[in-house]
Amino acid sequence: MDLAQALTNLVNGLVQPVWHFIMVLAGFLGVFYLLRILWKVVQANTLPGRPAVSGGEVAISIVIAAIFVNYGIALQHVSGSLGLGAISYSAIDYPAAQQFGQLAPAVNAVFTLAALGGGFYALKGLMMINSAATGAGHAGEDLGWKGLTHVLAGTALIQLVHLIELLRQSTGGLW
Repeated sequence: MDLAQALTNLVNGLVQPVWHFIMVLAGFLGVFYLLRILWKVVQANTLPGRPAVSGGEVAISIVIAAIFVNYGIALQHVSGSLGLGAISYSAIDYPAAQQFGQLAPAVNAVFTLAALGGGFYALKGLMMINSAATGAGHAGEDLGWKGLTHVLAGTALIQLVHLIELLRQSTGGLW
């Protein structure tokens, strides 16, 4: 077995479990963030000297927690908004990769790994947006915009094949 075949077999065996892990992790984070904001509200109302929690912070935390719990649906909406179509959470089969001959399965495996990385990258972006909404982060760092770019770039990585085809069409098929 050569290296390309080993990579293809590895990715084909990992793609579904990793997507399930990403979705479960996102759901866990959503529940965690919801419980955290509720705990802050309880502490603010029962313990003297604790800072008050604003209604806006509670509302945005609930919305972000809901986005985490429905992470797959949120990615579908972002992809649709970017004009990239519906997301498939399976191994990528890029028809134009056939021009690489025997390396075509390895090219598809690399695209699939990039899509999995995009799933984690978009999840990191949502975590940054949550940090910006709750006031965490460092002074001078705009976590909201940084998180948004992570979500958009992560979704673009998930839809890498479609994005490549759009770029090829827009350049007239030069490459």
